[in-house]
Amino acid sequence: MIRQDVRIFALIAVAITATACGKNTNSLVKKVAAQATTMNGDIYAAVSADLNTETYSVAAFSLPIIDPNNPAIQYGSISLKPNAIGGGGRIVISVNVSKAAHINSSVATTLPNGTAFPLGLPPTDNLVAIPIGNNGAKLYVLMGANTLMIGTAIPFSALNDVGRYVPGVNVFSSVSFGKINSFIGVFAGSEINQTGLGIFADLSQILPNQPTVAPEVIASSESSSVSAVSGESQASSSGASSTPVVKITLNGSAQGSKETQRQLAYHLWRVSEEGPAVLRYR
Repeated sequence: MIRQDVRIFALIAVAITATACGKNTNSLVKKVAAQATTMNGDIYAAVSADLNTETYSVAAFSLPIIDPNNPAIQYGSISLKPNAIGGGGRIVISVNVSKAAHINSSVATTLPNGTAFPLGLPPTDNLVAIPIGNNGAKLYVLMGANTLMIGTAIPFSALNDVGRYVPGVNVFSSVSFGKINSFIGVFAGSEINQTGLGIFADLSQILPNQPTVAPEVIASSESSSVSAVSGESQASSSGASSTPVVKITLNGSAQGSKETQRQLAYHLWRVSEEGPAVLRYR
C-alpha cells in the first residue's frame, strides 16, 4: 500500500511543476472556493479545494479543530471527501477564525518538516498553528484588520520513506481562483510524519469588512460555492474600512528550483509501481 499511495504524490509533484511553469490546467488543485460570514461578532470561514488527481482516488477523513489548551473547545473541522465518480476529492476547512487566530498556541508555525512557513505575511499580524489529529498535521490561521489566511499541512505516513530522499524540500506554487489566491505544494522531511501536502488560501479580499466584497462573499473560478459555516446569511460590506489589503506572497525559497522539483518528482516515481492508487490519511 505504501508504494501505491506514493504514486499519487508523483502525480502531484508533476502537477506542481506544471503549475509553476504557468500551466494552470495541470494544477494540483483545479478549483478553490471560499466564504466568510459573521455571527455574534465572530468571523467564520470555509474553504474548499478540489484536488486534481485525475483517476487516482482518495480515502475520506474528518477531524475536529480543537483548542490545544482546552480539548473541550472545538473551533471547526477539516475533512477530505472523495469524489463519487472518478478520482480526486475535496478538502474542506471550516473554522471560527476570530477565535482560532487568537489562541495562545505554543505549536511551532513551521511546516511539519521543520522548515519555515512558505508564505510572506504582514509583520504586524500573528500566525497561529493548531495541531490536527496525532500525526503532525497542522491548521494555520492569520487574521489582521485587513488580512485573513487559513490553510493546512497534512503529512501522510505512506510518504515517510520518500521524505528521506529529499529532506527539507518544499515545492509550492501560487494559483489564483477569482478573489482567492491559493498556495499549493508538497513538503518533505527525513522523519516520520514530515512529508505531505500543503494548501493555503488568502481570503483577505472576501473579508466581510472589505469594501471590494460583493454581498455574496463567495470566491471561485467556477460556479461552485462552499456552504456557510454557521448557516447564517453572509455579511455585507457596508461600513467597511478603506485600508488597502496587504498582499500575501509566496516565499522564493518555498517554490523550489527546477532541480529540486525534478528530484522530488524523481524520488516519488522511483518508489512507485503500477496499479491503482489511494491517498490515505493515517
